[in-house]
Amino acid sequence: MRLLLSLLVFISLLNSLGAESPPSDGVQVLADLPYKQGEALTDYEKNRCKLDVYLPKDRKGFATLVWFHGGGLKNGD
Repeated sequence: MRLLLSLLVFISLLNSLGAESPPSDGVQVLADLPYKQGEALTDYEKNRCKLDVYLPKDRKGFATLVWFHGGGLKNGD
């Protein structure tokens, strides 16, 4: 129950930030990091298989949440 509540609070926080305004104060952003490698990648994989990592500046030992969207996206944007 505590994990679910934490997740809901985190999602609310993400929604309040908006897609166009990532956090900037005290946050280091590592953008467009590829998570697939190799010579056999398709153009789609080269373009889309990237992630952004938001890290607190000057802090170690922080809690981490990793969220992978699920839902069977097969085509479209």
